[in-house]
Amino acid sequence: MDVYFEENYWCCMRGQTGEGAGKEIRLDTVFIWKGRQWQIPAVYVCEEGLVADFCGRVEPEEIRAFYEKWGSREGERLSMEEEERLQ
Repeated sequence: MDVYFEENYWCCMRGQTGEGAGKEIRLDTVFIWKGRQWQIPAVYVCEEGLVADFCGRVEPEEIRAFYEKWGSREGERLSMEEEERLQ
């Protein structure tokens, strides 16, 4: 997968314009921050700056609690505060 500065996984137009993708530097670094395990698989050197992948481990209990709180509200109108919390 090509990685570009200021683009996301779902929509990337730069590859279509001929701009070069970032150069991958594999790190495969694991660390603990605020009690959570994180991994940085790679960083990418782009002309505009550095792009990094961050992956955080989420425990199954946290996923269940999130779904119990928000999953049943799909399609429901949320207040701005609720929308911010959900995001």
